[in-house]
Amino acid sequence: MKTRDYLLYDVFTTERLAGNPVAVVLD
Repeated sequence: MKTRDYLLYDVFTTERLAGNPVAVVLD
């Protein structure tokens, strides 16, 4: 579960840096 959370966080962080508004909201 911890690994899954880390992967999701990594994906959302990458998308946020790319300017994805959805990732910003989820973050």
